[in-house]
Amino acid sequence: MFARTIARCSAVRRRYYISASHHMWVSPTPEKMTPPTPDGRHQPPSTYRIEMGLTSHGLRDIGDVTAVRSALSSSPSPIGKPVIKDDPLLRIDWEGYAITSADELYHTVWENVEGTYEVTSPVSGVLKEIRRLDYSSLEDIDETDVLAVVVSKREELEQVARG
Repeated sequence: MFARTIARCSAVRRRYYISASHHMWVSPTPEKMTPPTPDGRHQPPSTYRIEMGLTSHGLRDIGDVTAVRSALSSSPSPIGKPVIKDDPLLRIDWEGYAITSADELYHTVWENVEGTYEVTSPVSGVLKEIRRLDYSSLEDIDETDVLAVVVSKREELEQVARG
């Protein structure tokens, strides 16, 4: 009985911050630790590995995701490229259905729709990863999925945390 309680209490919980204007969540992990001060006190890390994903509000207006692409450049690999806050980071291609008309007898006409949703970055930094979709399975993204990873300075993360 106590072993389960100890295991549950000792589990590390991740922190999530919401960038409401970007409809994204960010979850930081220390990338590089700064050395302690001369008096032995530890300082906060200088850079963070920041995982990012869309919130449920950000996912509300898109259908089934067919591709996640970088919006940084047309080069084959955007990994290692600089990311600027509020600039396009990802393009999410999607498809779905929309109601085009209906009558009083509840006869509904559906139409296929598709589009591209442009995701802007809540922080500046360097792009480390972009999520790749597995097209062999019927996988879709949700609000728990990491779409991109950026390495960023502590100051950038603090701006998101403040809102």
